[in-house]
Amino acid sequence: MEVDQPFFTQPGYLNQNDIDLLFDEYVEADVIHNWLNITTYAGTENHFNWHNEKGIGEGKFHPGEHAGILWISGETDQGGDLQYIDDGGMLHQIPFEPNQLITIKGDTLHRVMSYYSEVPRIALNYTF
Repeated sequence: MEVDQPFFTQPGYLNQNDIDLLFDEYVEADVIHNWLNITTYAGTENHFNWHNEKGIGEGKFHPGEHAGILWISGETDQGGDLQYIDDGGMLHQIPFEPNQLITIKGDTLHRVMSYYSEVPRIALNYTF
């Protein structure tokens, strides 16, 4: 799903009210848990290895049957893409693009590739 407008012009000012407004406007689900992920390249690897939201791999357990990733801001063509394995074992890659909402089942194995920009890549993650 593509979201039709940028949310934040100053990501440093992101607060819980902003997050609540996002969910009220764009997410038609009962959000169980949410967390903010801010990634900036500082000369080291910053990827997330294979995991799911049920605690498999390097991920933590997060309650809920599904997971959502709302890419808020960052530079395109600098990495940060999402890879996931579908129920049939096929690998898929979704290029990082701000203002995009991705939903997957909570038990879907996925990873985030390294991001190489000094402009922060900001993603709001949630389970529902």
